[in-house]
Amino acid sequence: MDEKSPGNGMGDGARQLPSGVPPLVMPGFESASKRLMVEFDGAFSSNAIEQQLRAAYDSLASTSTVHNFLSILAERSAREQLRSLAPSQGRLTGTRAS
Repeated sequence: MDEKSPGNGMGDGARQLPSGVPPLVMPGFESASKRLMVEFDGAFSSNAIEQQLRAAYDSLASTSTVHNFLSILAERSAREQLRSLAPSQGRLTGTRAS
C-alpha cells in the first residue's frame, strides 16, 4: 500500500464508515425484522415492527460513535419496546424464546 492511500486496518477490501457517520441503511434489517415478526406474530403488524426497528436504529445511530453493533442493539431495543407495548395493549401473553 502506498502512503497516499490510507488503509482502514480491516483488510480484504472491507470498507469502514468515516467516524461519526452512521450507515444509511441498517445492515441486516430484513433478517432482524423477520426474527421479530416470528416472535411477535399476531401481536403487531409487520409495518409496526419495522417502524419500531427503524426508530430504534435511528435513535442509536444518532448518538453512537462506534457503529459496529448498531444492528444487533437496534434489534434488541425494538424487541424490548415491543415486549413492553404488547401487554399494555392486550396483544401478547407470553414471549417466544429468542
